[in-house]
Amino acid sequence: MALPIAVLAFYGETDTTLIDSLPEVTAAMRTAGIDFPAKVYENAVHAFFTETNAFMYRADAAADSVTRPIAFLARALDCRAPRPGAATRRRGGCASPGV
Repeated sequence: MALPIAVLAFYGETDTTLIDSLPEVTAAMRTAGIDFPAKVYENAVHAFFTETNAFMYRADAAADSVTRPIAFLARALDCRAPRPGAATRRRGGCASPGV
């Protein structure tokens, strides 16, 4: 049985080593059936959320990279782990709490 897997990835646009490999990584994830939303932050370097490094830090990207995983996990966990004891119904192939 295949496990439902999702990977959320953040990239700084100027981190060329990772950006150059992104098309290949995206294709491999697609082939493997893995949900792989990848967010590329414009004009951001690697570790753009490091507040202690003024050269790297990008406040707008950092703020988004904090809130985006919360929405991602809420969606992913709703599909994969209904609350114990909750009635479930099928929605888009996922078990979700009944209404």
